[in-house]
Amino acid sequence: MTDVSIRDPLGAWTIARLLCGEPIDGVNVAALSEPYGLIALNVSERRNGKKAEEVFAEVLAELKPDIAREIREAVFAADPQKARPRMRGMSAEDLLKANLPPLRWAIQGLIPRPGVSILGGAPKAGKSWMSLQIARALSMGESVLMRVVTEKGRVLYYALEDGPSRLQGRIRQAGWTGREDVIFLFGDSLPPLDDGGLVTLESDILAHKPVLVVLDSLAAAKTGRLDENDGGQIAELMYAMSRMSHNYDLSLLIVHHHRKMTTGSPLGDLRGSGAIGGAADAIMALYRERGESESKLGLDSRDAEGGDWTLGFTGCGWTFLGGPEIAEQKKSERNITRALKTLGLGGTLEDVIREVGGMRRQDALNALQGLVDSGAAECEDVPSGGGRPRRVYRFIGQGGL
Repeated sequence: MTDVSIRDPLGAWTIARLLCGEPIDGVNVAALSEPYGLIALNVSERRNGKKAEEVFAEVLAELKPDIAREIREAVFAADPQKARPRMRGMSAEDLLKANLPPLRWAIQGLIPRPGVSILGGAPKAGKSWMSLQIARALSMGESVLMRVVTEKGRVLYYALEDGPSRLQGRIRQAGWTGREDVIFLFGDSLPPLDDGGLVTLESDILAHKPVLVVLDSLAAAKTGRLDENDGGQIAELMYAMSRMSHNYDLSLLIVHHHRKMTTGSPLGDLRGSGAIGGAADAIMALYRERGESESKLGLDSRDAEGGDWTLGFTGCGWTFLGGPEIAEQKKSERNITRALKTLGLGGTLEDVIREVGGMRRQDALNALQGLVDSGAAECEDVPSGGGRPRRVYRFIGQGGL
């Protein structure tokens, strides 16, 4: 097919209605301009017994890519969301008796399906590394961060802050093999969400049928006209994406930045209006000091237990280390390492505590023993002029730090 008419409002509206299962009374499908007539005919007749969305994607695949994209955007600009049948109300009795499906997770306790998840953190905290790790695990059906992947499938990954070269380097470093069912889209492949991008996002979802969509990042996916601090504007966008995740039964992971001053609250530390986190079903927050290999991951979810994890950065991803007590122990070891380096030839437990600037004696002792066990420090008992020997600690190398 070579000669097509891209603009046909009636054709676009007709296909949108068919995709939503709505009637098209009074429309003569045969009279629609091409390719709208052909698409509408195949969708209405459910070619090969497939779903309307699958037929729509198949027919578009037979067109030139630029024409197919314009057709998709024209169809979704006809506002299929409003045409989509809405759930009717239910009485309390009916709701109690209803046989409803259980809550589902794409990744148990982390990523709900359907639903919106947000991964927040400061710049350079390792958010993109984690989102790539999640995408790979879900596409391969492998566990991630000690959590089971329950919904293996295709991932649609919008790398809006990174170009192909940088992303190639990252996935090579992380050991990707090419068997991962992940589709990467870059830069201008997604128009700003507040300027036609929602239409493109929905058409891409229809074409690729992902179980997870990663949007990296929210800031790069919108124009400067949409103010993150404007609760009304940002709420409209967030809830539109939430509806989309439920309409297409998929998980949506949005990467977002933290405020400059954080408090340790996954919800409260997200930059911009509280409406951003308010629209999310789950929030993960990375707290990592510059140059440190450990990070706290704060969790906040509607349907799972929250709390804090300690993660270790491998240089190309994250590993689960334990609960928050591990992070405190690592922090104590770092502080004591700096103190031992300052003391040079070594110091007693009391010298170390004084150099750190105050620390519980048992915490300092545990941290020192951890450094000795890892080979980063040594200790020896030194005579003290006839009295009880003094135990002196010295820093000797990086060891396990």
